Amino acid sequence: MESKPISTETDLRWGTRIPFNQEVLVNYKTFGLIKDISISGCFIEIKKIFGLGQDVVLRFNLISSRKTFIQTKARVVSIRPGQGIGVKFSFDGEEFPKIIQQFIDQILNDKKT
Repeated sequence: MESKPISTETDLRWGTRIPFNQEVLVNYKTFGLIKDISISGCFIEIKKIFGLGQDVVLRFNLISSRKTFIQTKARVVSIRPGQGIGVKFSFDGEEFPKIIQQFIDQILNDKKT
């Protein structure tokens, strides 16, 4: 039997969500895998249990070169038991959303060509 997702809010995503497959470090100690990303948040496959509404710190790369890490705060807004968590990014400034949007735009443009 599949468990239903638990969520703090209706789906209020904004921006285009794209498939993504990148390792993420959560709270400096637990590894997960980002499966999709948008300018507003991402879904992380992870075994560790986090609470709904819990604030977390994420550290990951948008590209696989591992030269530049992105670190940001986020809040757990949905839980899929046995699968992972959906998080909403908490922006500390204007630079982070611009970097995410540029990455998404580049991926979408690459798919068109």
